[in-house]
Amino acid sequence: PFNPEVLLRRIDNIVSKQKEMLSLKNEANTDKLTGFLNKAATNTQLTTTCTSATGCLMMIDLDSFKLVNDIYGHEMGDKILVSFADIIKSLVPEGSKCGRIGGDEFVSFALGVDSEEKVADITKQLNERLLKSAKELMGEEMNIPLGASVGAVFVPRHGNDYNSLLK
Repeated sequence: PFNPEVLLRRIDNIVSKQKEMLSLKNEANTDKLTGFLNKAATNTQLTTTCTSATGCLMMIDLDSFKLVNDIYGHEMGDKILVSFADIIKSLVPEGSKCGRIGGDEFVSFALGVDSEEKVADITKQLNERLLKSAKELMGEEMNIPLGASVGAVFVPRHGNDYNSLLK
């Protein structure tokens, strides 16, 4: 025999603990500022993705970002990073994976992107939207040559080993 109230409390406790564990796992894999995968989770997930999906692995670096921190402060730098992450997320196809692997270095596996023209278009839009966002945040008089450099390789055309592709 069992007590239904005790059983229900135990089930509720198990479900609660499971939700807490999932939340902690998500926190451990996420860059807190941008919401992207952190460096370790990026390595793990993109290693798997590169072996099983077709797309474009893009290394994205903010140019002249240090000047934002030096002139406008780190709080503004954080705002630029968050805005830039949002821009990246909006430009890559649904199902793509994005990670922050350094202070101003990002990586994205753009699912299904398979041509230089598509990468050029994403790069152009990244730079246009970044500059627009920066002027909205720092003022129209902002004259930092802020931009994004993008290096891209196609998976599996150029290989499927994440670490080799990233180099």
